[in-house]
Amino acid sequence: MSDGKRDFYVGYIEKAPAALGRWLKALAAATLAGAVLSGVLIGMGQRQLPEATFDYGVRTEWSGYLVSDPFPALLTRDNGGEIARVHLVAVGKHGADETVTPYVGRWVSLTGTLIHRGNQRMLELEPASIAADAAQPPAPNPEPIQDLGVHDVQGEVVGSKCFLGVMNPGSGTAHRACARLCLLGGVPPMLAVTRPDASVEGWVLAGPEGGDPGDAWLDFAAEAVAVTGRVVRVGSTTFLYADPLNIRRLD
Repeated sequence: MSDGKRDFYVGYIEKAPAALGRWLKALAAATLAGAVLSGVLIGMGQRQLPEATFDYGVRTEWSGYLVSDPFPALLTRDNGGEIARVHLVAVGKHGADETVTPYVGRWVSLTGTLIHRGNQRMLELEPASIAADAAQPPAPNPEPIQDLGVHDVQGEVVGSKCFLGVMNPGSGTAHRACARLCLLGGVPPMLAVTRPDASVEGWVLAGPEGGDPGDAWLDFAAEAVAVTGRVVRVGSTTFLYADPLNIRRLD
């Protein structure tokens, strides 16, 4: 409706005045464009999630030789025929130590759900699926060991299960409570280390002699730290052997 001086709109009138209609269309278009632009800018500002996956609901059968030092793992062969270490964890925020203890040093078959990030793999063990193979051939040849010497390494202390794919991202301050629960439950601790190519790799944290470090890393969960320790490459897995006294928080 128009009084000759100013247009206004009444709800029961079928069509708004022409001038008011044009203004509303321009306002709607500008609002839509602003919303799209804001969405693009917010998306560009988000960090890209790593290619870390938990194959939830997909159970696969595995066989291999079971070891436990410093954490339970299955020694199996990769696609190239080389021995590969696949760490084992239980359902939830628990390590697999109690489940696998009777089978350490034996060839076994088991069912699990794969957790993987890059070439790092872990299995969430299906309860009661593990069984010793009837045939027990000799233990496989030891994985090749490279002692890379003592280094001062920086990274974030993470729970390996979440970091490798159960949570994405499985790191950062927001993940601290979850990481602490994982470490308390016996999930292997890792140091998330940024490589020269900007990719991030999880190094398994072990005690100074390569054993289970216990709760030494618990208070540092989800924190950036510097650690002086011995870097050891066992097959395709990197370990950091470190004394808890050599852990330093980064400012």
